Amino acid sequence: MMKKIYMLLMLLFSRGLAVFSKRDKIVFLSSFGDNNVPVANELIQRNPTASIVFLYERSAGQSLLNLDPRIVRKKCDGVAMFSCIPTLVSARKLVIDNYFAVLGALPKNKKSETIQVWHANGAIKQFGYEDASNRIRPLADKKRFKKVYDFTDSYVVGSKKMQAIFEQSFEARGKKFLPFGIARTDVFFDNKLMTQKRLEIRRKFDVSESKKVIVYAPTYRSGELSNELQLDVELLRREHSEDSVLLIKRHPRLNDSDLLTDDDFIKIVPNTTALTDFYPAIDVLISDFSSIPFEISLLPTVKKMLFFCYDEKEYELQQGLQQNWRTMLPGPIIATSQLLSEELKNVPYKADYEGYNKTWNTYTTGNAVKQLADYLQ
Repeated sequence: MMKKIYMLLMLLFSRGLAVFSKRDKIVFLSSFGDNNVPVANELIQRNPTASIVFLYERSAGQSLLNLDPRIVRKKCDGVAMFSCIPTLVSARKLVIDNYFAVLGALPKNKKSETIQVWHANGAIKQFGYEDASNRIRPLADKKRFKKVYDFTDSYVVGSKKMQAIFEQSFEARGKKFLPFGIARTDVFFDNKLMTQKRLEIRRKFDVSESKKVIVYAPTYRSGELSNELQLDVELLRREHSEDSVLLIKRHPRLNDSDLLTDDDFIKIVPNTTALTDFYPAIDVLISDFSSIPFEISLLPTVKKMLFFCYDEKEYELQQGLQQNWRTMLPGPIIATSQLLSEELKNVPYKADYEGYNKTWNTYTTGNAVKQLADYLQ
């Protein structure tokens, strides 16, 4: 009932404002920010007097550190959402990077366009209409979701593969697809910068050149699935501490307090830090159902990817996984820490992601920011 009242108030408020609002702004609405910030910066650099507004949820806070100070910014979650309605209904172009319930209450206007840049370059888990949790949702919830999905006019994609997933997950067939690639990956094509970042990160964590950097970054688990650390770090310490260090990065929604503390082998990446900042330093990635592999494959310094899917059956039941998801992964799927440790011993550490990138990063060529900025102007 509270959701219905909230959405009704949003609807009445936004419709009233829409009558008088000029559609003259480029507005970014962000949960994550790292795909939106570089584009907003590019636009303001081209035209310092442009009317650009950056609306953000708390989770985008880290990305805001890189936002050009000339760009108007406003917090936009919880009760603060009401204060953002005037900006949203005045958008000529609205760029979003996630699902935002408020869009289901806004009046659609032919003079504006909503562009979804999303927050992932690929998808292993299901989302949108295919999310397994939606099977038990009431009809009213599904109708509300549909209004939000239908609000999007265009999707930025890095490949036809991802286009097909959007078409299925959001029933986006017939929508416009923009083959620009993913904005936050443009820096991956700057070899000099990536080398510099790699050295900086290794120095920050005091990692000698003789050691490999292993990063464990599990995805978020919702519902009854446990987010407790399942990796046997003591086993890895015994078997790999002489030639490796282990960086652990949990999902931003989780608290770091229950983790181990830093030592010579284990390094904790704070949740206030974006994992993408650490990509250049990774030699070995341990992931699971995350979308990280779809973009980190652009970095030739990543020599191996392993997929620690200890709760595969439970995850597929509660969250849902893409059909043939096992064929999407550029590395072995492993169920136990012991098998994972054994796989880490396998040499040589050398990976070729050329074929993988042709499939998932077809349009991601280091020019995404410019292309999207051109489109938005």
